[in-house]
Amino acid sequence: MIQRFEINPHAQALHDEGLKLANQQDFRLAYEAFSRARYALPWNFDDPSVRLQQARITRDSSMTQGEHALRDSATSQARIDYAFRGAQAALRATTEVQAGEELSDIAKRYLLSEHGATLMVLGKLAAIEEELDIKASDGLNGQSAPYYFDHAAGFLAQGSNRRYEDENFAYWARYEWKHGQPKRAARTIGWGMVRSITTLVSDPDSYGNSPEVMLDELANLTKQGLNRRKNILRERLVG
Repeated sequence: MIQRFEINPHAQALHDEGLKLANQQDFRLAYEAFSRARYALPWNFDDPSVRLQQARITRDSSMTQGEHALRDSATSQARIDYAFRGAQAALRATTEVQAGEELSDIAKRYLLSEHGATLMVLGKLAAIEEELDIKASDGLNGQSAPYYFDHAAGFLAQGSNRRYEDENFAYWARYEWKHGQPKRAARTIGWGMVRSITTLVSDPDSYGNSPEVMLDELANLTKQGLNRRKNILRERLVG
């Protein structure tokens, strides 16, 4: 039985460097850091800990390709294809580790969080695909962003990483708001707030529990709603 998944600290440091560079939109150096993180792992892919850490790196590298696609129209199709291939491969890895290993409760909850986070990334990529008005090649994606966010929520609710869960609710609500569904967006944020507060009480040791994220997101959407109403009223008065 696996009690806890081991994490290679050198690979994790390089992975963190890649995420930092991606946030700075230094995509070339981010890809290099992710690649070095993969090579820092032991070449033992029968080890579930190695497979899971490899999947996490691949997932975040794929998300970076999606973000890059938004900023480089000349390569957006190739980057979206690459991103979906990587994220789907990461999802297969977390699925296979779940099916093939006996896990302690701690290890199972950690794995469910990583599986849910990968579904969330697929949701983000589907939203980017829609925003760019392109489709991933070869049937790499046949689902909508809400489909992935909804499925991610189920796994993340069973997992141990509240930060992932909060992030999923926030992206889901933003998607609904952007697509003219403010009531659904408010309901999604409300659901996220209930989850955050409930787990803060019942599971205070869960990683990254932060109900303020939901409060900030609700305030942000409310502000957008008020601005939208002002613009509508202004247009009517001018008209």
